[in-house]
Amino acid sequence: MQFFAVVSVYFLFDYQVAIFPLLAVISVEALFQLLSILAYRKVNHAETDCRVDAVDC
Repeated sequence: MQFFAVVSVYFLFDYQVAIFPLLAVISVEALFQLLSILAYRKVNHAETDCRVDAVDC
């Protein structure tokens, strides 16, 4: 959403905004979100395995 908002403001409304710093921030934020999801899945999968194999936990 943020990406489309920045691009539309830059191209459709002809506002002179610094587009590359904004896109860099959006990219870092998207990467952080992706890594958070992957970390959550790893932890959630480990907890599920512990519930199934209670002897090993």
